[in-house]
Amino acid sequence: MLQHTGFSLKKNLIFTLLILGGIGIFLVYLTINQFRILTYENQKTAIEHLLDIQIYNITTEAITTAKELALSVQQDLDFQHAMKFKNINTLDKHIQAQQNRYFVTMGFLKIKSIFLYDKKLNLITTNSNSVTLCQTFINEAKNRQGANRSKIMEGRCFKDGKLSLSILVPVGSIFNQLGYIQIIIDPAHNLHKLEEFFNYPIKLSDANENTLYQSKDWNTLEQAKSNIHIIRHLTSKNHPTALKIELLNNMQDFESQLNYVRNTMIIISMIIIVFAMFISFVFLRQSTLGPLQELTKKIHQVRGTSLESDEKTAGFSNYLKALASFYEELDKQATTDSLTNLPNRIIFNDRLKELILRSKRNKEKFALMFLDLNDFKIINDTYGHIIGDQLLKKVVMRIQCSLRDADTVCRLGGDEFTILIPGISHYDDALVIAKKITECLSNPYDIKGQTINSGASIGIAIYPDHHKKADDLINIADEAMYHAKENSLGFHLPNISQH
Repeated sequence: MLQHTGFSLKKNLIFTLLILGGIGIFLVYLTINQFRILTYENQKTAIEHLLDIQIYNITTEAITTAKELALSVQQDLDFQHAMKFKNINTLDKHIQAQQNRYFVTMGFLKIKSIFLYDKKLNLITTNSNSVTLCQTFINEAKNRQGANRSKIMEGRCFKDGKLSLSILVPVGSIFNQLGYIQIIIDPAHNLHKLEEFFNYPIKLSDANENTLYQSKDWNTLEQAKSNIHIIRHLTSKNHPTALKIELLNNMQDFESQLNYVRNTMIIISMIIIVFAMFISFVFLRQSTLGPLQELTKKIHQVRGTSLESDEKTAGFSNYLKALASFYEELDKQATTDSLTNLPNRIIFNDRLKELILRSKRNKEKFALMFLDLNDFKIINDTYGHIIGDQLLKKVVMRIQCSLRDADTVCRLGGDEFTILIPGISHYDDALVIAKKITECLSNPYDIKGQTINSGASIGIAIYPDHHKKADDLINIADEAMYHAKENSLGFHLPNISQH
């Protein structure tokens, strides 16, 4: 029976560590997977931002080039003379000549149409079949007043599902304005550069979803699963999706890198967790299973002696006693401080709750004290932990000598103690006890030939005057102790009227 119990404890310990390890690995997996998703989204956001910048740069560059072309035309004296006298034949020749200019032949621009207007923006001539290609744009230009009519104007035109960029440049001087030259270009032609810049396939479509340009490998990559599909639109005043720009980024290589990083991090995390589990198992085995196995061994020795003496009744009785001792030892380890043999935090919490119920039922007061040694860390660092442990034992003895049998002192840990003083009639009773304790603890200690000086600081809370709940009483006493320590008061009872 005992062998089975020992084996069960060991098995349960291993099982618990495995569960904790599994939870750890699962949390690592979730964290890394979230990192993967965020990295993917950041990559997409970065590409979208860069795409917006490049679209702006390309369209701005196209408009600037068109301006330079228009300015070079309007500076031609023969062209100005023809504009002044509205010589349509000469003007048509100049319009036709622009198709052979460097800007056009080198592919910097794709000119859709060129319009020439007089200074009142009445059409003189054009190479376009549609005189209303950018009529809204011209109407806006006509509405300009004063000096604004001599400024270069640019904008977007939308007609028959297609977007165009329009530049209107005045011909002549401010004082002798001869008219205007309007150049309309196709932005889709310039946006081909996106493919070269990103090295990703692109697709350009008009407002009617007619394809204006499409990379060769667009259809193939569009079917792939690991893609980022980004869509942007160039707008005009009368259409929000005048030109659709699509970009595909094949994320297969990027995802492979992310998966490699994820798998590597999981493996490293598993190694760390397994190592931590092993260390925990060894530590717990030595600190917990070792004492239990020693107790079990003693029980078997008792049982074996009884069987060998053939005194079955006495042997069984000894076995039961050993078993009772075994469980008593377990209970002691769980509820008693091993250094001072004082009740620990578990017992303190239970007794505090019991005392609250009893005091409430009997309509009694009790005091809760928080005690903390002064300069204990300095003593530990100066003289070592052995001296520090001996000091704690002597402190406990002095505290117990200052208390009644009905009072309870517990060690919470380190140099922190709690004291429960039941059945007080007035809070002055608690002050008398606190003063007695602090005076007793302030006397020097003789430990292994060393004279140690260490006082104590005590915080006091009174039930039910300060509060009726356990947690609140603990907090009040704890804060009062720190107040006493910071102000070198020895002990402190907070003003009851403030609570």
